[in-house]
Amino acid sequence: MNDKPTNTKRSFNIRNLYLDPNNYRFLDNGSHVQISGNKILDPRIQQRTRGFIEGYKLDSIKDLLASFKANGFLDVDVIQVKDLGNNKYLVLEGNRRVTALKNLQEDYDKGLDIGNLDPSIFKSLPFQIHDNEDNEKHLIVMGLKHISGNKKWSTINQAQLIHDFLEPFRLQGREQYINKENSLCNSLGISKIKLRTMQRVFHFIIAYKNSDYGDQFESSKYGMFEEIIKKPIIKEWLSWNDDNYLAENRINLGRLFSWISKTEVLDSENDDHENEYEELEPIITKSLEIRDLALFIDNENALEVMEKEKSLAQGLMASGTVDRQNYQQALK
Repeated sequence: MNDKPTNTKRSFNIRNLYLDPNNYRFLDNGSHVQISGNKILDPRIQQRTRGFIEGYKLDSIKDLLASFKANGFLDVDVIQVKDLGNNKYLVLEGNRRVTALKNLQEDYDKGLDIGNLDPSIFKSLPFQIHDNEDNEKHLIVMGLKHISGNKKWSTINQAQLIHDFLEPFRLQGREQYINKENSLCNSLGISKIKLRTMQRVFHFIIAYKNSDYGDQFESSKYGMFEEIIKKPIIKEWLSWNDDNYLAENRINLGRLFSWISKTEVLDSENDDHENEYEELEPIITKSLEIRDLALFIDNENALEVMEKEKSLAQGLMASGTVDRQNYQQALK
């Protein structure tokens, strides 16, 4: 039973629309935290969300501000909302447009020029109330715009949406899961290769976030994780299971995570009796270096040299791969 307060009256006033603090576009923002329950309506949360959407000096919505002033409100894409009760609606799709309109409403109230935008839109903004039970449809609508459409999110945010769509079906059997994969590919117009690659990378990132180094994850590292998953020899070294999206060799997984992360070791030069730790920089910091790692990932002696010297180059030299490459290059 829905225990939310209800109201038979329905207002289309923009003041009744609340921005979504859990919008997928925020997932790679270091200041973002998941918000739940009534905290969504908290004025401070709404102000922070608006700041995320606006960007520095409104840079992220300047295109919409200019468009609304020049062309007025064009009802091209439907604003989708979730009914929170008592004439309060959470914006699911259209957060940038609503944010831009809220800015222009404030300008209008201050007597500033809003161009060709009809101010009546602030009290009669058309929107569609999303069926709370139809989450699949909503995710597909977002995917059409932000994965295969012209307003693409960053790759990790796209992968998160695909994960959220498919994850409920993982326990329903492989056949059902594959059917949902096919359905999603057809709906979004993306290939199975792209979908599964993104899911392998995303689940690999989940494993990293759950590791001892998880607090070091940054969305800018996505390319490095993608490069790892693209290397069959590294996947073999990890005993990667493509069906379950996990590395079955947990020891090697931990080693790999340590190579791409800052680590702490006891400071052997500390004369005091206190246990002080020294922070060491990652051995691997760039996506391109994963390609070098793949050249000797199956050479345990070279890996041990790399770990001891904290140097990918030393491991590469110890493997003899560099000499072979130089020889082949000379022949060419």
